[in-house]
Amino acid sequence: MEYELDFLKALLTTLAVEGGVIFSLIRCLRMEAGFTGGTVLWAGVFPSMATLPYIWFVFPAFIGQRHLYIATSEVFAVVAEALIIATMLRLKPTVGLALSLAANAASFLLGILIKMDGQ
Repeated sequence: MEYELDFLKALLTTLAVEGGVIFSLIRCLRMEAGFTGGTVLWAGVFPSMATLPYIWFVFPAFIGQRHLYIATSEVFAVVAEALIIATMLRLKPTVGLALSLAANAASFLLGILIKMDGQ
């Protein structure tokens, strides 16, 4: 049960960080024309909700090597979330990719800081 609790903590942290980054970038870059704040916020959190369970529960069953697991998971998250974001907000794929990359970089770096602090 500890792994599942760690997953829930990671999910909530990821939703806050990535959702916040995407919401803030869209607002700061004034790309929100035609969207409600709720739509932009949902586009910030839904992609992580869709990908994180695969990263935590599916990928470990198939990828045993730690560095390969991390690389595969991050590439999967960035690409899948970019497609989801671009589709949800009707943005160019490159814009979705930039938003996803920024959001995932922020949560990845925060994860490193949390791990460093906890060791």
